[in-house]
Amino acid sequence: MLSNSLTWTFGGKQQHGWYLYTPLIRQTIGTKHDSDTIQFARAVARWQAKSALKPSGVIDEETLYAMIKTWQDARLKDRTVASPDQLLTAPLSDFYDPTRAEELRQVERRTYAAYKRMVAAAVADPSLGLAHQARRACVGGENT
Repeated sequence: MLSNSLTWTFGGKQQHGWYLYTPLIRQTIGTKHDSDTIQFARAVARWQAKSALKPSGVIDEETLYAMIKTWQDARLKDRTVASPDQLLTAPLSDFYDPTRAEELRQVERRTYAAYKRMVAAAVADPSLGLAHQARRACVGGENT
């Protein structure tokens, strides 16, 4: 199933699958059905047709990139630069790159607080399996 195996690139990094995006995809295509149902596939096909894509009902690379573009287009457009008193230095543990310079870890306080709430909500969602994966990663640093 492509939800776990589709290979694609985002942010310059290779990704595998789109299962983490399932709640956002459901919202985008207007369904509450699980991704392995015919109803989900039909909703994908309807969204693909509205987005001028071949309505296959399969979230392939082209469809996923079209969805990402839709999500990015809906992002806030406020480009106001935060003042120094609105910033904090996020810990290295929040980044993939452990050598990231301190000045590149400056984030807006409110945005960082929203990010932490989002991560906590994701970990608390048992359907994503993130809490279990996080526990495995903490045990000796290996997936056992």
